[in-house]
Amino acid sequence: MPGTQLKGNSLINHYEGLHLNNVAIIGLQTHLGNKWYNPDTSKFDAVNLNWKPTINLSNSLLTIDPNLSQIYQPKIPTDSMLPPYVYNSGWVNPQSGSSTFQCPVGGPCMDANIVYEPGDAWLLQMIAHDSVLTSEYIEESQEIAQQYLYDYLMVDSALRNSNSTYQNFVSSQTALNNLYQACLRLSECTSIEDSSAVLLMTLDSILNKFSDSIHYYNQAYLLHNDNSSLIKLRTCMCKLIITSHN
Repeated sequence: MPGTQLKGNSLINHYEGLHLNNVAIIGLQTHLGNKWYNPDTSKFDAVNLNWKPTINLSNSLLTIDPNLSQIYQPKIPTDSMLPPYVYNSGWVNPQSGSSTFQCPVGGPCMDANIVYEPGDAWLLQMIAHDSVLTSEYIEESQEIAQQYLYDYLMVDSALRNSNSTYQNFVSSQTALNNLYQACLRLSECTSIEDSSAVLLMTLDSILNKFSDSIHYYNQAYLLHNDNSSLIKLRTCMCKLIITSHN
């Protein structure tokens, strides 16, 4: 569906790393850093069955930097007379000079904002109108497409206010609004500021040291069970841990 972002993947030992069926449309994929590791040269890295007419390929265009190494260049079928009997020449759009998607070192790969291209406008309006794109689109796929569109319109107020179709769509989707608000609340609950993260890591390190000390005192007490000073030290450490938790 439009707005899909296939990014930062390593596709290894695959029969078809990316397979789009005869009605699939995922929108423009721009320098998203996917790597294709396939030692079997008889297999294809990416296959798009939605190639008739060939202009359909532009609805899911893969933009790749040709200056990157070969692992960034997916092998696609270009002979419709051979299996899988599709002609995908023109699906890959070589463009130089743009950086690829990368996850931050040592951190999570956060979801980027959904990006829709201007050419997707007719698709977005069909989704907003709840129109059936083709008979092959199942109801669940259309509902997911509407959810993605709603999320995007809530972020992009300029696009939302540019068309009455989008405005009516947003105002009529009570269930999607509830889901959107719930996702926001969950995101707020699970995210912490960098300063808080550093503080928590420091506290965790201190608690680990306290725990190690208590373990040491326990072992020492077993060997010298008449040593009252060890008992006092252990009690003190336990109180420090309780205070840290509070």
